[in-house]
Order: sequence, then C-alpha cells, then structure tokens
Amino acid sequence: MSYADFMKELDNDNLKPVYLFYGTEMYLMDHSIDKLRTEKVNDAYADFNWSVFDGSSAEIDEILGNCETLPFFDDSKVVLIRNAPFFNATKNRLTTATEEALIEYLKKPSDTSVVVFLGTAKPDKRKKLYKALTKSGKAVEFGKLNDRTFPKWMQKIINEAGKTIDPGTLHFLTEQTAYLDYGSEKTLHDVQNMLQKVIGYCGDREKITSTDIETMIDKPLEKSVFDMVDALGSNKTDVAFRISHKLFEEGEPPIKVLAMVTRHFRLLLKTKMYMDEGYTPSALSSKLKLPAFVVKKNAAQIRPFSMKRLAYMLNSCKETEFAVKTGQYEGRLAIETLMVKLSRSPK
Repeated sequence: MSYADFMKELDNDNLKPVYLFYGTEMYLMDHSIDKLRTEKVNDAYADFNWSVFDGSSAEIDEILGNCETLPFFDDSKVVLIRNAPFFNATKNRLTTATEEALIEYLKKPSDTSVVVFLGTAKPDKRKKLYKALTKSGKAVEFGKLNDRTFPKWMQKIINEAGKTIDPGTLHFLTEQTAYLDYGSEKTLHDVQNMLQKVIGYCGDREKITSTDIETMIDKPLEKSVFDMVDALGSNKTDVAFRISHKLFEEGEPPIKVLAMVTRHFRLLLKTKMYMDEGYTPSALSSKLKLPAFVVKKNAAQIRPFSMKRLAYMLNSCKETEFAVKTGQYEGRLAIETLMVKLSRSPK
C-alpha cells in the first residue's frame, strides 16, 4: 500500500484498525501521522485518546493494554508505536510469549483503536507477525515520490506559500533539487528546505523564476557532471576544466567526481546501445530505472557520440579510477588528465 492509498482511506474515513508504516521518506510518514491525529483525535481528549510508545523499550503488555482500552468520550483513539522493530528480519526484541500475544491482538484488533507501528526497515513478509497484521490491517510503504508526483508535491507547497511557477521553471526546479537522480539520497525534508529558501528569496514577488532557483539552490553534482560531459562531447575542454575546478573549490572529493563521471558514461553507453536496438526514451525509463526526463536528456546528449567513442571514454574512466585507487595518480590530477584524454578520443 502506498502513501496515496493511505491518504484516500483516511479522507474516506475507511481506516483499518492497524497499520505498519515503513520506508525512507520520513516527510510523508510525518505528514500522514499529523493528518491522522487531526482527523481522528479531538484535542480536548488528546491526553486519553492519543498515545505514543517507544517500541524499542516499552513493554508489549502495556502497549496492548492501551490498544484495548476504550476511547474517552469519542468513537475511536489512536495508538502510535515509534521505533517498532517487531516486523524486521533482524532480531526484534520480542520473546516468544510476547510475540504470540501481539499476534493474537493483530488477529482480532480492537475496533475502537487505530494502531500504527512505525519502522524504517522493510518488513520480513515471511514472519507470522507480518502476516497477522496484513490480514486485519495494512502495511504502508513511504518511498520516494516518482517523476509524476514529485513536481505536483512541489507545486502544492509553492501554491500554499502564495507563489506561482510556470511549467518550464518547475521542470528546471525538479532537475536542480536532484531528488529524482539515480542514487540520490535527497529526501523531501531536504527539498522542503530548498523550497523555503527560494520562496523566502522572492519576498513579496509572486512568481518564482529560474534565476531565483539558480541563486538559492546549489547545482547538484549530477548536473555539473552532465554539463562537464556535454562540454567534452562538444570539444569544449576549457568549459569542462572550469566546471571541474568549481567542483573542487566547493569541496567535492575528486574520487567522488570521478565515480560520477564514470557512472554517467556507463548510462550514456547503455542508452546508446538500447536506442540503437529501437528502444524509445519512454521505454528506456523503466528499463534503466531512471525518470523519463533524465532519459530524454541523456538521449539528446549522446547524439555527438558514436558507440565506439562512448566505449573508449567509459574504458578510460575505469582505467583512471583504478589508477587513483591504487595510488598511481592523485585524484585531481587524474581527472584533469582524463578530461584531456577524453577530449581527444577517437570519433
């Protein structure tokens, strides 16, 4: 079950008696919990009908006792168990007896309580505990938003702040956040902080521009690497050198920059290979597990490159990585030497 599915159940007042929340996108999880409390708990009786436990230390008997207690002057109550390791594949701190007690509750949960277990790790779906929960309730995964829902989420925050943004600038903002980039560790909390900077920078001005975004959001490493490779493909070695120097001045480790350049050439080679086989950029999006707009950008970037040239450039990157890791080259010098080599690569 997804975050959107849970929100629909909450909006329709069709909640299950028990849920397991897990995943990496804590912003969405926190938002769901806040809305659950707003919708289901009367502030006047919150001391009685809103209970929070720490699953890593609280006794199961105490938790279950609270779940079975009737709500005070209301139809339902909410019980939240944070740091709940019970459903993980690793050790879950439950004895056999307490695990059985929890399973028995999950088989026949109270119909006047909404119980939410919060975790981050993916649950072990083979466990009896998990199977018992999903028979009477739902497991909700809070993963990253995709390339369709992420821009809409940003648009909503911008609109709620009384600002506007046109579709082209929103697309540019999506790229600049690096949230959707392959391997990105950016979260919605990170993006929200970026948006607040941009919104604050606009002041009383209503419309957000690309200049506002460029001023307040640092260009992500992935975008700098893309521009560097673009410059090399156009034989603009001086531009590639300026980009690399800026990255080093900003404190990016040379070995990290080198790894990103190697990864990018690997993606370009795969894109070229699949497109030569007849794949369209939209079909490649799912095959390469990349957002559609990233695949389209890569597809446009490979036009000046032959398969032979891309293979040579990727192999040169791998050789340089090996030389740096084995101490044959200092990182910064290795990248600069590599860029000269790539600019002179065979067509």
